[in-house]
Amino acid sequence: MFLAVFGFLFGIFGMVYLSPKVTNYSIKLGHVFRVSPLIIGLMIAVGANLPEFSNSVISSFLGFDNVNIGNLLGSSLALVSLSTGAVILFRGGFNVDRKNILILCACMTIVLFQIFTIFENGLISRINGFILVGNFILIYFIIHNSIIKKEYIFPPQDKIFFSQMKYKYFFYIILSLLGIVLSAYVFVNSVVSLSDFFGISSFVVSFFVVSIATTLPEFFIGIDAVKKGEYELFFGDQFGGVISNLTLILGVSAIISAKVIDSAVVIASLNYLILAVVLVFLIILINKKIDRKTALLMILIYLGSFFFVK
Repeated sequence: MFLAVFGFLFGIFGMVYLSPKVTNYSIKLGHVFRVSPLIIGLMIAVGANLPEFSNSVISSFLGFDNVNIGNLLGSSLALVSLSTGAVILFRGGFNVDRKNILILCACMTIVLFQIFTIFENGLISRINGFILVGNFILIYFIIHNSIIKKEYIFPPQDKIFFSQMKYKYFFYIILSLLGIVLSAYVFVNSVVSLSDFFGISSFVVSFFVVSIATTLPEFFIGIDAVKKGEYELFFGDQFGGVISNLTLILGVSAIISAKVIDSAVVIASLNYLILAVVLVFLIILINKKIDRKTALLMILIYLGSFFFVK
């Protein structure tokens, strides 16, 4: 029991501490390529999703598919509602670019529809995995070509410096990745031990506890982004995290190991995630802004999942 609790805390600390380091170095590399803040946000989302990615890969190798699927669905719900709402609650509201929100909404809708059809069959095959990874790449290029604007381009004054330091940044990214993988391995095993000890479904533990823990990097990145007025980066990080969860991360884990899932349990959770995504985007698009009232509604949407996910 003590070792399981220690491993649980150690895993959270390792993932939360190291993920922002990967993200920070990814941002610096992004400056070299001079891409838009929304695309930088999507890149950050991949880096910030390293806890979910590591958990997914380790869970796949160990055969804990319920931990894997529960974490990905739960963290996606937490990102689109709880994390986004909490950031706005702390930092205050702002107006939104409806065009970019509509693009993100369309991409996320396509992803959720595809995931629903896969989950309904009760099997996530390796072919499904390759298709999901391919969809992530496709969505990246769709968003990049749809939203890039001249005013979004980063100034070149730091390009030479970042170019000279890029190999150092790559080294730090790889080193941090190794630490995250180790933390994830300890974390996944601890979650399984604790759920067995308390007689709680590992899917439920992963959907709520693990998902909130692994979205902490996105939360802190979002706080910093909104504080600096980088609203496009904020949306790219939060909503891009959902897209990368359900395409890239789920796809890679399926390639590692095909998954037989309990459709009855998983579909109920997925249905609530779809409902949450629709409600969040409708609220944002109708109001044309996000304020603290909107943030409270987002948090209430997340809390509603406690009544639907068993």
